Amino acid sequence: MAYSIKEINLESIVKDGNIELPRFQRKSTWLPKARIELALSVFKSYPIGVSIIFLDKDGKRVSKKLLDGRQRRETLKDFFENPEYLYEWWKSASGYKTPNNVNDFQKHFQEKIDDFIQEDRYFDDGLNDDQEESETEEDYEEGDSSTTFQTSTDQLSELHKLIEIAHFSRARAKKGETDKPRTGITTIFDFKEYLTDSQNLKNELYDQETNYRFVDGKKLRKFIRDMQERISNPHDHDITKSQFLKYIEDKFGFKNDEQKKKFQSTIDLNWEKMINIIKIYKKIDELFFENRIGMIEVESINTADSQKIFELINTGGTQLTASEILSASIKWNAPIKRVSSDLENSITTLYEELGNPQVINHKKYVKWDFPASLYFLLENHGIKTFFNLDDKDVANKISIGFKLLAGIFTGGISKNNFDLLLKGNYINFDNTDELISELKTFFSLFKQLNYFVLMKSWNKSLSDITSEGAVFSYILMMHKHWKALGKPTTLVNNAAKIFAVNGFIMLDNTIYEYVSRSWRGSGDSLLKSKLKAYEGSIELFESLDKSKWFKMIDEIMDNYTINGIPVKTELNTLVYYYNILTNKTGDNKNGEIDHIIPQQAWKSVATINPDMKKKLVDNLFNLALLPHDLNEAKKDSTLGELASRKLHGLQTILSYEDIQNEDIDLFSDPNEYESIRKIKKEQYKEAFSIKRDKYLS
Repeated sequence: MAYSIKEINLESIVKDGNIELPRFQRKSTWLPKARIELALSVFKSYPIGVSIIFLDKDGKRVSKKLLDGRQRRETLKDFFENPEYLYEWWKSASGYKTPNNVNDFQKHFQEKIDDFIQEDRYFDDGLNDDQEESETEEDYEEGDSSTTFQTSTDQLSELHKLIEIAHFSRARAKKGETDKPRTGITTIFDFKEYLTDSQNLKNELYDQETNYRFVDGKKLRKFIRDMQERISNPHDHDITKSQFLKYIEDKFGFKNDEQKKKFQSTIDLNWEKMINIIKIYKKIDELFFENRIGMIEVESINTADSQKIFELINTGGTQLTASEILSASIKWNAPIKRVSSDLENSITTLYEELGNPQVINHKKYVKWDFPASLYFLLENHGIKTFFNLDDKDVANKISIGFKLLAGIFTGGISKNNFDLLLKGNYINFDNTDELISELKTFFSLFKQLNYFVLMKSWNKSLSDITSEGAVFSYILMMHKHWKALGKPTTLVNNAAKIFAVNGFIMLDNTIYEYVSRSWRGSGDSLLKSKLKAYEGSIELFESLDKSKWFKMIDEIMDNYTINGIPVKTELNTLVYYYNILTNKTGDNKNGEIDHIIPQQAWKSVATINPDMKKKLVDNLFNLALLPHDLNEAKKDSTLGELASRKLHGLQTILSYEDIQNEDIDLFSDPNEYESIRKIKKEQYKEAFSIKRDKYLS
């Protein structure tokens, strides 16, 4: 492993054009509060964290991808290029409302600064009580010079300079104008009525989106910086008024002598404000030159090590997945020559969900895009049987694509297997049509299997009720079996029927292994051993002996343990599986696990000690799966109470809970738990024998 730790100034990180974002870019999550606090940290010279660069070399090609620190860098870059952002961040973070006067504005801003640095108030606004200004933003008109800052820049602390930036950055719309408001800073530097109307003037100072009507804050920032560099003053003296006038005249020229005189008068009127802004902008440049940020460059490092380094450093942030890190690799960024319309659509969906559709504006697709978008490509073809993810789970969707391909071609789903995908040249990325077609066919078969149809009717995927490792083991074992059977496309021939039965046997084994905790720890190791042991048989798999299920059911209901260990959350999985075996269909919404005898009813039973009560109230014999609406209707009522109220949905509740009308009173009394347990044991054992056998035959 090769890595280096460097200390660079802030100017370098915002100006370095060689630093690129990886293809995977998460949506910006930094709120204005975080951005304003970073700006405050810069002015206080506080540490501002560490960033990670993924340095990748492929022959003579060198790539520098920013793995960690994107939002920090974006905030610094925005602030460096246009300090007016400071006001918008602060306003949003503080809940600031338009003040009635400047003094009120300054105090409010100072309070937020003090809250950040946890210091006592030291604010001195330089204004006496009788000097309070009454100007409101709505009363402001272009050219009005009534707003002045009484305290000179030299007298302000570093943080007071932030106050002044924010003060002048307040949005101020000219009376009668309704399109784009201008700020105090850009308004002061709006000179186009005096200067020669040229494209050069427009390009250097004005906003193209408003047809060059208003000064652009970012362009103004660059203009002031260029001017400071070109007007070289000995002993670092401030720019003088005459130097500024000459610079403007040489650069743009005046329309005529009369306009030049008007310009001079405007400068005389606003010079104090203008020079203060120039000084503050110069101070920002100094701070960005003087302040440092830590930079870790990782090179010649595998995906697992990169992810671990990121995890150790970024303990408080969102962790990068292995597949995200691969998006920074040169080899994974190699272009794809041909992309089908199907794949193109899934890649487009990927970047839309990432919030970065501009990445593929020119339809330049790379190898990383194929596995990263595979989930989207299979979304309507059965993959939701196993993983039902929402729009917020885009990182997991990307990982699933990589794990699926790594498992199929390299026999494992670990980070190291991702690296092997390219090294082994398993996939022809320039023509993925056949592979895509096969995967669509394979996953679509599961949409036709009754046991998975029942699971989906409860709005559950297999990963919702088991674990990711268990699910990938199921998928990859069944994929090998599907290939051995000749890749059946429907469930009508003998090979397909064997596939359907073996799919159930595998599901049965998977759920048993999950509930009995076989999938704890390193799931990838267990998966690899299973894949290696399976030789691609076309025969029926060996099903689990029902005695193992019976033993587990007895242990849970009698002792509230599984293999001698207290039960945790595994019973929910068993309840869902029981509903599949007993052919209970949900309403295509999330089902809810219900306590048959409500928890509230158990609290009043004094004859059962508290330790035993816990083992009874949450036990398998007291749990049932109900659609949401029925569970809401039942709430904390017993079945007997529902019967006395003649609840409309009572019979449906009883059918879901496998309770007869004559047993309503029995299943309403916690003291009858022995009888309830006996009945439920019989029902579960019938489900795991007679009804399970129907799927096995």
